[in-house]
Amino acid sequence: MDISFKSIILFGAVVLTGLSAGLFCAWSVSVIPGTKRVADLAYLETMQSINRAILNPAFFLIFFGSVVLLSISSIYHFNTNKWVFGLILASSITYLIGTVGVTGVGNVPLNNQLEVLKIAELSTDKISAFRKYYESGWNRLHLIRTVFAVLSFLLIVLALFFQKKNFNKSIEFKLNLSINMKHNILVIGGTGKTGRRVVEGLTQLGHNVSIGTRGSNPAFDWNDPSTYSAALKGMDRAYIVYYPDLAVPGARDAITALTEAALEEGLEKVILLSGKGESEAEACEQIVADSGLNFTLVRASWFNQNFSEGAFLDFILAGHVALPMPEAAIPFVDADDIADVVTKVLVDDTFNGETITVTGPRKMTFKEVVDAMAKGIGRNIHYQPISIDAFKEGMKAAGLPDSYVWLFGYLFKEVLGNADNQVVSNDIERVLGRKAMDFNEFVEKTVETGVW
Repeated sequence: MDISFKSIILFGAVVLTGLSAGLFCAWSVSVIPGTKRVADLAYLETMQSINRAILNPAFFLIFFGSVVLLSISSIYHFNTNKWVFGLILASSITYLIGTVGVTGVGNVPLNNQLEVLKIAELSTDKISAFRKYYESGWNRLHLIRTVFAVLSFLLIVLALFFQKKNFNKSIEFKLNLSINMKHNILVIGGTGKTGRRVVEGLTQLGHNVSIGTRGSNPAFDWNDPSTYSAALKGMDRAYIVYYPDLAVPGARDAITALTEAALEEGLEKVILLSGKGESEAEACEQIVADSGLNFTLVRASWFNQNFSEGAFLDFILAGHVALPMPEAAIPFVDADDIADVVTKVLVDDTFNGETITVTGPRKMTFKEVVDAMAKGIGRNIHYQPISIDAFKEGMKAAGLPDSYVWLFGYLFKEVLGNADNQVVSNDIERVLGRKAMDFNEFVEKTVETGVW
């Protein structure tokens, strides 16, 4: 399971705040009762020595590190779950004012007075009087800062609990229950390439499936966040497919709003379909990972179905495929495999917190896949390598919207242009217990449908 920097900061804040509260509590129940039993001179000399000794790196790390990490954690959680943010902010303010503030304006000035006090030159009466003045004020202020430190710790622990609220039950119980019980599952984009396959798979398993589209009831529209809550109401899980792609502007804001709505509606878990090798998509993945929801991220390579249901179908029918990046070797993945993986992880919590990369079993260039389709169909199909700019110009000439043209340009250049993205994964076999579908098998199945 990937651990985000945000989670590390929150955990560090919990640890340091707990140590600070523990230090003050231990002082209250051990040092203070003990010093009350010593003579006046011994008390003042002991407190002088303690005040000097405590100014060490370990104390500074615990005392000041707490407020630093609490503040950073508040900033990082500003755009996430409102309860988590509110609790962390309250913890930060409580510690800053009640612990650091009281120490700075109360205990430290008293310690400074004691530090410059020339005890050896004072009479017994003056020593007794100063002790009474110092001890009563210092202990009262210490009690206040201790209470605030403990309260701050309780608030930050509560924030951590809310962030990971779905882990408060037995993991084994949840795993077994999630597989066997029937869920209410929203499939966003339930009429798309993977969405409709996921709907079919979940329905066959007996789950209650709701499709999230602009034409469904209640409607779901990515461009209208006011539709999110109604579509999520009554659901306990959701499959998220952002249209047209997580790389486009506005995707991050939409995913943030959706996860917030999902938390408010009490969803247990979400599955996000992401793009393999897309940095913008990874930013959306991080939003989901930091949302406080249980999640699984499914990163997919380019779909086989782009040639049978998507943008490249017309090329195949025309017998002429003009695409850029002829040197790119792509592990094309089948939408059936993606849907089977998504269906599995939606109901099986074994994969919570994981990033699953779904690819085909081998890498192929555009020429190789075109040749495979031509052979399977039984007619000539010519592949022509062209530049990315020429491809974009062709899309513009065909009347496609600018956003669509930009997206394909981005995918060709940034994703296919990076050889590190084109790595074959065995995650399909790991999740499903069977090998991923080969492109030749996809061709055989598609030929039987008559679509080509």
